Amino acid sequence: MGKQRQTALILGEGPTEFFYFKSLCDVFKRLTIKPDYPKHTNLKELEAKIEEGIAMGYSHIFCIIDMDTKDKEPEHSQYIRLKAKYAKPLTITLPRHFLKSKT
Repeated sequence: MGKQRQTALILGEGPTEFFYFKSLCDVFKRLTIKPDYPKHTNLKELEAKIEEGIAMGYSHIFCIIDMDTKDKEPEHSQYIRLKAKYAKPLTITLPRHFLKSKT
């Protein structure tokens, strides 16, 4: 069986965060930033991206959120709920056929 890779998904909420991440390409030459265009998202879209990252098997998911827009309702309540939902690490159980060696 091959060695399991540690992978990370970093999600940003809008264009500012995208440009922060894009600047990492100057240091980490093999880094790929996707999508390659900035877009404003809301917390509902961010949650969908988190769920997609879990389904894709990322071992770590980080969300960069601009907190100056989360001090009023309904954004504040949505943020608190999202943070509580994903506060603890998730345990992903792979089906048995993923664990068998290919000999």
